[in-house]
Amino acid sequence: MTRSLFNALMAGAAMSFTISTASLPSFASSDDTNMMLIFDASGSMKKKLDGGENRLDAAKRAMSDVLGNMEEGINLGLTMYGHRVRKQCTDIELVAPIGSEDADAINQIIQGVEAKGETPIADSIRQAVKSFKAFKGADNRIVLVTDGIEECGGNVCEAAQFAKDAGVDIKIDVVGFTLNDEQKNTVACVSEITGGKYYDASDASSLNTSLRKAVKKSSDDTADEAPPSGKINLIAAANGGTLVTAPNADWKRLNDGVEEFFLGGTSIGDEGVFAFKDGKSATIESLEWAILNGNDGNLKSLEVLTSDSLEKESFTSIGGCKFENVLMLQSPYHTCTLTPTTAKYVKIRVLDSYFSYDNRAGNVEMRIFGQLEGGNPPDAGEKTEPSQNPATKAVSVVTYAPPLIDGSRLGVCEKPDGQCGDAPGKLFCEKMKHSGLFAQAGVVWEGSKMIETGDFDAKGISSVTCMK
Repeated sequence: MTRSLFNALMAGAAMSFTISTASLPSFASSDDTNMMLIFDASGSMKKKLDGGENRLDAAKRAMSDVLGNMEEGINLGLTMYGHRVRKQCTDIELVAPIGSEDADAINQIIQGVEAKGETPIADSIRQAVKSFKAFKGADNRIVLVTDGIEECGGNVCEAAQFAKDAGVDIKIDVVGFTLNDEQKNTVACVSEITGGKYYDASDASSLNTSLRKAVKKSSDDTADEAPPSGKINLIAAANGGTLVTAPNADWKRLNDGVEEFFLGGTSIGDEGVFAFKDGKSATIESLEWAILNGNDGNLKSLEVLTSDSLEKESFTSIGGCKFENVLMLQSPYHTCTLTPTTAKYVKIRVLDSYFSYDNRAGNVEMRIFGQLEGGNPPDAGEKTEPSQNPATKAVSVVTYAPPLIDGSRLGVCEKPDGQCGDAPGKLFCEKMKHSGLFAQAGVVWEGSKMIETGDFDAKGISSVTCMK
């Protein structure tokens, strides 16, 4: 063999072993979280929500917000189903292996998808599990986002057991979007079997909130949520926010940092205007509304408007927010993502409430997150006490139902078995139904507390549920 031929062969061998690393996933460090998103692009995602937006567009918007604020140390992957062909249960694709793409690239993929096919949840889980073989012993998570149940004959509970038995330590969190109670029960086993969590989302606002919780690196989502990185509660009195105009002084309670329910102060059609620290402009990005109990008095929807002046005609709408009438157990705040807008003033217009008797709306606390002109102060941050939501406490519950006689007195629950005595006293009341009324003669509400001040007129009461 001549030297020239030998050199040529060696060069060819070297070329044949040249490997491109551009498409290979990066290896996770021991402290990283490996997270596979399973995104539902089935045909049912084309259905409309109450506001007219379809489910897929709402999911894209929520995913864009969440992926734009991801924590460090999360290696993402993406699996999708139903996105390529109609009526094909095998339409499942590993679009991005874990660690191969960053959050921005995955978001771009999701934004370009169309809803077309079926809902093969079980097989999607089984395929996603295979991506974790190289990450045994690490913090491994699957986040499944779905608006339906299994449609392709699979068993999601068996698929969850397969994930648990795979030996790669996977937890599966499920975000159920617009699922009814029966559908929730069908998929709940996935998170239960694998040690994950189930998050409910009935509309675009709660989908955003649930997704933010599901993709957190920490598995402890019971702590108070911190505001998005680099953003503060612009209207908090502690951060220099001020109420400029309102129909009454009760509006000041919306930004005082105290999480306590109060009925009244806001009614359908009312408007209040807030300004930011030192009269500065600010870029508004999201609104959060606290709901402490799913009762008939809660605010249902509002509109957000902005302006650089206080002239009424100068305000323009940047979005509406509709809130589900439920307590979010991880945090009382329901999140509404807004079109980022820079202005000096923000106006809140009350559109509707769940109160059936008159135009009043119940309130707790409101937060508007964003950034002040020139940057947020380094020490800015709302200082508030954790929510004292009665539903999170160990409580003794008694439901009063007919027959109740006129002049009855409701008393504090004192006995261990939860039965109420006859002595008058203070009650925490979750619900009171009386021909649509929220408060009756002889009863005074103080925030979320009802204090009996005299004989209680029980005539016409359907039920009263009270907690000590």
